[in-house]
Amino acid sequence: MKGIIFISIFLAFSITAKDFIVQKPIIFLTTPQRSKFEEPVLLQNLIKINNTKKKLLDNLENTERKGMVSYALSFNRRKGIGRSRKFRNDCSGFTRKVFYKFDIELFRLPRKELRRMNGSWINGVELIWKYCKRHGSVFMRKTPKPGDFVFFDNTHDRNKNKKYDDYFTHIGIVVKVDKDNTVHYIHKANSGIKVSKLNTEYDNKYKKGKKVINSYLRRKGKYRLSGQLVRGYGSIFRGENKDNDKRVVKKKDARKKEKKIEKKENKKMVAKKKNDDKGKIEAKKKNDDKGKIEDKKKNDNKGKGRRSSATSVPGVALLHRPQPRPYRDVRLISDSYRDKIVKKAVYYIGKRLSKEEFAIKVYSDLGFGIIDKEFNDEKYIEKAIFWSFKKNGRLFSALEPKIGDLIFFDKLNGKKHFLNIAIIEEINNSQIKFIYSSDGVIKRAYLNNKLWKTHKKEGKIVNSIFIKEKNSRRRLSSQFFRRFGSLFQK
Repeated sequence: MKGIIFISIFLAFSITAKDFIVQKPIIFLTTPQRSKFEEPVLLQNLIKINNTKKKLLDNLENTERKGMVSYALSFNRRKGIGRSRKFRNDCSGFTRKVFYKFDIELFRLPRKELRRMNGSWINGVELIWKYCKRHGSVFMRKTPKPGDFVFFDNTHDRNKNKKYDDYFTHIGIVVKVDKDNTVHYIHKANSGIKVSKLNTEYDNKYKKGKKVINSYLRRKGKYRLSGQLVRGYGSIFRGENKDNDKRVVKKKDARKKEKKIEKKENKKMVAKKKNDDKGKIEAKKKNDDKGKIEDKKKNDNKGKGRRSSATSVPGVALLHRPQPRPYRDVRLISDSYRDKIVKKAVYYIGKRLSKEEFAIKVYSDLGFGIIDKEFNDEKYIEKAIFWSFKKNGRLFSALEPKIGDLIFFDKLNGKKHFLNIAIIEEINNSQIKFIYSSDGVIKRAYLNNKLWKTHKKEGKIVNSIFIKEKNSRRRLSSQFFRRFGSLFQK
């Protein structure tokens, strides 16, 4: 009876209310599970200006720098930015909040988005670096302006492998720049939001006299100062103040009009005199020069054939003439080219090349550049290569290098000059064999940082002698070592 009653009720309900019956099977919507082989998120999808914001970077004027800096300084000596769902309470979240106040979104990174790209984790600092590189500019040698970004490497052990091999670990906002190029920047540290100092000209010094020029950014390790850990600067400001530009343009236009009128009047007066004297002077010159030119040609061509240029004369060395520096775009290199670079360096052993040209020659023969556009006019080539590696590649000392990497040897710590640059050929445990230019000739030498005071051990050379003077305090290659440099991908 109960079954008959249930069927009758169901039929009656279906006849009266057909719209309530679901004709198709129900699909339960759930959050899709991500597969292990899913492709990483494109960087273009993460680095975008928020669509709700109407401001474009082309309209971002320099007059807004002061407003951004004053708003950033309002957080000085605070523990953090406070509770916020949009921004994290770290260095990148602090910079995002400052620029978001002025309708600028530096990057979008929802919680559900994948953050793994090309086998490595991308944090907020690296996203802002990519944003500046794409929409603005990234530089190292130029003095920054208030409102620009400062990027740092290896300020903490982010991947927790007990090695300082982390890049894009910290960021700050430039507040002001002193006359001695000391940069004041505000940033979010572990102790809170504060203003620190940075000076790249004296990167190994904490104080210059009584003034602090480089603040400490790391508690442990050999390199702790901000000048030693800085990677570069970034800026997204493009436009200038339009009102000031209009005033300057008006003044320039008025001056140009006055000058044009004066030039026209002077040209008329001068033209009359020239037309009278031109005919007489030109006729004399033509007649006098014709005879001289014909006599020279006859005397030069007698017994010499067609040889007339200085380049064809034997004994003239064209290689000693100053040649333009070879330039190619600096980019990351695949690990498959390490052996090729070593073979090319071995090829030049015994040949004559200066220390400035050796590393450039080896890399340029394979189509790679090691000097960035920003440092192409640098007086010291070694310094230009050092800063180019810091901007585009990486510099390290605590990590183990690989073949094909460069070794930078410093002449005086904290100064601008470099002693030499070498290319690593072999590595056996901590013993490194490298190739470099000594007195204009390419040679082999050895380096061992663990035994940095010893020259020989058990009859084998551990550290080569760089300076032959016996009275000098530092003679060995390990005593002049500064950093390793690499442009190869991890």
